[in-house]
Amino acid sequence: MQNSLERLFEGMATSLREDVAPALEDPYARAQVSATIELLANLAVRVEWRADLLRDEIERIREVLETASERAAVLDEAIPADGAGLVACRAAHLDALSHAETSEEALRALLSWQVERELGLLRTGMYK
Repeated sequence: MQNSLERLFEGMATSLREDVAPALEDPYARAQVSATIELLANLAVRVEWRADLLRDEIERIREVLETASERAAVLDEAIPADGAGLVACRAAHLDALSHAETSEEALRALLSWQVERELGLLRTGMYK
């Protein structure tokens, strides 16, 4: 399961606050860590997963679920527009996919698409 952005930011801030800051003796370094903790808290409420990537992935998963022997309930739900809704929707679709009896061909197509998408993102420098 993919962590929420809020949880990732909180994890970084907690690590800095509880593990790094107490080990620092230099006042300047401590101030820098404190400023970073505040910056992470500020960013946590402003940053979202890329909605376009989540929406694309959900739509591709839906195509695979359409090939399932039994209709998945998530197919009857609308894809939300907000970031948090998309993250939850993606999780629900992945869960449905893990339980669905789908064609191997459809799963291979989904995985191929995901690999190509990730390679494309790597080429853009997105993960630097």
